[in-house]
Amino acid sequence: MKYVTISILFCAFIFCCSSPLAPIEQEEYLINFGLPRESYVKVIIENNYSTTVRTIIDELCPAGCYSESWDLRDSDGNKVYEGIYYIHFYIDGELFSTKTILLRN
Repeated sequence: MKYVTISILFCAFIFCCSSPLAPIEQEEYLINFGLPRESYVKVIIENNYSTTVRTIIDELCPAGCYSESWDLRDSDGNKVYEGIYYIHFYIDGELFSTKTILLRN
């Protein structure tokens, strides 16, 4: 499976994700990020109604590069529906966000 990535640079960290338009039939959505220093990281996925769908990571992470995957399921294991989803990165309490749109082919 081929992934197209977007990258955004922030002072606190760098992240890049799969294409902002993702077919919902794919098996996973990659979330890559790098930390220049040890930081407490929480990555959550929210739907368009501001409801938390899944927490991807919630821990203290040393400096380095990370690749986490979201299996396109909610915290109960159900497949998510097509639509807009927000990826929120909390890095040492500071919030950075991006969005993705899951589409059916």
